[in-house]
Amino acid sequence: GEGRILPFGIVAQDRRGKQVAEGGELYTLKFTNPDGDVVPDVEILDSEDGSYSAALAAPKDGEYKVDVAWEGKALDGSPFVANVPDDVDGSGAAFAFCTAAGDGLENATAGDEAAFTITVNDKDGKPITDDSAKGLLFALSGSPSDLAKANVVDNGDGTYNATYVPNGDGETQVAVTGRGADDGEDAAT
Repeated sequence: GEGRILPFGIVAQDRRGKQVAEGGELYTLKFTNPDGDVVPDVEILDSEDGSYSAALAAPKDGEYKVDVAWEGKALDGSPFVANVPDDVDGSGAAFAFCTAAGDGLENATAGDEAAFTITVNDKDGKPITDDSAKGLLFALSGSPSDLAKANVVDNGDGTYNATYVPNGDGETQVAVTGRGADDGEDAAT
């Protein structure tokens, strides 16, 4: 899987299970590749809304482990395991091969809706139009500014329309994360 990205997200919750509304928590991640080597210098992005993300290049197939700690204490369930197969579900569909394109990724104005299209591709970069590209779940997030009214709609043909409203002035990076409806696979575009 050359060029694949293995994303990881954390959502901080209070004692009642509700998402914490601000950032600043002290999380640390340790990624271990299939050879057992620790991947150095994995940066954690604090979205300042109680969510955090990181991404790791996954140049080879196999089992990657993610150790997550909060203030030095391992989280329940850590380490988490992500398997990066050569072909995710037999169809060739993999989030790592999705592409995002459109004016909403280059020219967006604070307070105005912006739009772009996500296309599900196979590992050779060809669009997938069969059922394996339908019903996937995508989420949008922004950094350093939040996104309002973020929405992703399945067009039923291997493409998804994404819309959002940027909240802040200046450059905002838009991240797209995906999850299969059944398999729990995560990835970023």
